[in-house]
Amino acid sequence: MASTSNSVTGNVLGLWISTNLTVPAWKEIVCGTDIGLDGSKDVTTTRTKCGVIKSAGDTSWTITGSGVANHTPLTGEVSADELIAVMQGTTDVLVRYQDDTTPANMYRGGQGIMTAYSENAGTDDPVVFDFTIELNGALTIVVPV
Repeated sequence: MASTSNSVTGNVLGLWISTNLTVPAWKEIVCGTDIGLDGSKDVTTTRTKCGVIKSAGDTSWTITGSGVANHTPLTGEVSADELIAVMQGTTDVLVRYQDDTTPANMYRGGQGIMTAYSENAGTDDPVVFDFTIELNGALTIVVPV
């Protein structure tokens, strides 16, 4: 039976983006609350005289994040304003999330484009944001060397 002391909990995961694809300048999402990863494949089903044949396409990956807007991010942090600028742009970004151990016990990352951004603000609540980055190609699960 696996030990729960070996599990990775969400409170130790950080989410970073870089708009520089050549020499990554990683900035952590300030006041992040949630991180998500979704993968999917298109499946084609063909009925033949030999039976049903199913084939799968390439895997499509999406990394999502949420946070609380902070108007005074520190150096090395990315604000909601900067995320909006990324959304309005047309260039790819690098995205990763990982725990804070060295080497990381959990790492997920890739290159993609921000395809969704939203903000919500209740009367007595802080402004919260959500965003989605769809990766181009494979998901990296090992820290790049």
